[in-house]
Amino acid sequence: MKDKKMGDDQYPPRPSLIREGGMHVDTSGNIRRAAFTLAEVLITLGIIGVVASLTIPSVISQYREKQTVVKLKKAYSVLYNAFLLAKQKHGTADEWNLISPDSPEGSNNALNILAENMKILKFCGNNKGCFPDMRYKALAGGTENNYNTMSTGSKLILSDGSLIYLSIRNSACQEKRSNQGILQETCGIIMIDINGEKAPNQFGRDTFWFAFAKEGIIPHGTQNATGYTFENHCKDKSTASGFGCTAWVLYNENLDYLHCSDLNWNTKNKCKS
Repeated sequence: MKDKKMGDDQYPPRPSLIREGGMHVDTSGNIRRAAFTLAEVLITLGIIGVVASLTIPSVISQYREKQTVVKLKKAYSVLYNAFLLAKQKHGTADEWNLISPDSPEGSNNALNILAENMKILKFCGNNKGCFPDMRYKALAGGTENNYNTMSTGSKLILSDGSLIYLSIRNSACQEKRSNQGILQETCGIIMIDINGEKAPNQFGRDTFWFAFAKEGIIPHGTQNATGYTFENHCKDKSTASGFGCTAWVLYNENLDYLHCSDLNWNTKNKCKS
């Protein structure tokens, strides 16, 4: 046997061989290096893609719903404050020269008074130009009115792009509606599309309704409300019109009625509770 020369034991050993398809370990030198095969990389990327496809749509949906809550709260604040200032100057809404039910002139008078205290881009009155030329959708999916062509109500565009429609139903503001157990005298209705012409243009998703009352602006669907209740007009998205979703979004700060149909004001205000 050949004598080992000094330093032979310091020579690096030959790289070890492992079976095909496994992780290759490079033992040349004093540093061990590990590398994944192409198959392993592709499998990992595939798993990541599947997980992403399952989670990203849910994350996007949650984000959009939170944005809807924020925008609706802002819109309600704008309407509420505009009414308070108008009331100080012009009196209660029954003193705003509302003319007669479904009167374009009365609706224009009311919306003009509110507009004095709102930043607007355009006032259309009962003419075309402020709403998309299409029929809006109910929460359950059926088509509703084309507010661009409706002449019985008054329309405007706020500076943030939101759209407002106001229609007088009772010029004396004597239509009785209960709001959280308190009887209110209402004059008409107000609709606001919080993202303008952008889709989906659907009640309960980006378009919400309020009662225009003698003493203020009231969200549709409040607890113990009469008329457009949450239970009959929002709770079950497969059958609901969407007219009664506004108060739920404002007070419970979610759109969970889009995800489950057993919500209620007393014991369950979110799907997972």
